[in-house]
Amino acid sequence: MHIKDRVEVSQTINRSEFITILDRAFNQEEINIIVEDTRKSYSDATHVCYAYLYDNHHYSKSNDDGEPSGTAGAPILQALLKNDLDNVICLVVRYFGGVKLGASGLIRAYSSSAINAIKAATLMQLKQSYNYQLSFAYDKIGNVNHWLDAHHMTADAIDYQDNVIYTIHLFDPSLLDNLIQQCNGQIKIDSLGESIVEVEI
Repeated sequence: MHIKDRVEVSQTINRSEFITILDRAFNQEEINIIVEDTRKSYSDATHVCYAYLYDNHHYSKSNDDGEPSGTAGAPILQALLKNDLDNVICLVVRYFGGVKLGASGLIRAYSSSAINAIKAATLMQLKQSYNYQLSFAYDKIGNVNHWLDAHHMTADAIDYQDNVIYTIHLFDPSLLDNLIQQCNGQIKIDSLGESIVEVEI
């Protein structure tokens, strides 16, 4: 799964402020830019800890940024893995409030910070899309529109020529059987190939 947009949330634990940034990242260059920009934006922070995953979890890393080993980056990474996220970076910026949390307290704080950001995010899933061109007579517009509405779809493009031409994409090609029935077979369907698209979960 992926996130749709950048998310930023914050929480305070024992006077320490934890600001969490969850962002899309598809390669090392994007990750480096996000980390550098965050460090600049929060240059007065005590720690900027992070973890990331991309390319179907082929690449992953966590960074404690001065916190005791395994208390910051690893809990953030575990939150990403547990929620099956990919192509994502999660940074947790900490402003120390004067009260030490201890190892277990830090793990809970960084884990909950990452989880809160994930809960606030809109999650996306990659799905196989099948693309078609529909060609039909003008008196079949009502039939085709009814079929689209029934399956919560809209045409990606409409062209009015001698016939009406709709370009559509759908995730279940078997639905076309019902469309053919609704049009009494008086519709021409041409495949335009397949593609991968992101859809909200």
